[in-house]
Amino acid sequence: MRVFFEKEIEEYRRIPEKRDSAMIRNAVDYVCEDSKIGCTNEGVSGVLLALLVGIIKNTALALTDVITDFGLHSTYLQQLRVEVHRYIENGTRSRRNN
Repeated sequence: MRVFFEKEIEEYRRIPEKRDSAMIRNAVDYVCEDSKIGCTNEGVSGVLLALLVGIIKNTALALTDVITDFGLHSTYLQQLRVEVHRYIENGTRSRRNN
């Protein structure tokens, strides 16, 4: 993963106008006020990897909570099943009128 990030970070360093990712752009442009030193490519890569791990962990925790809630409330699970089957049959999301 770091090799991929290194190539992308170098592209951000070469092209100051590149703004596909605000996170990478800000990390590449960051300079510490006290030390006047910016982030190295390795430092930016480390931050990006840490953020990805955090995102994956939070997503996994959220999905675990959803699955647990569906297990405790089978009525909602049944409604989800109906919605999924409608989507599969029609290829679109149905809209409920509540």
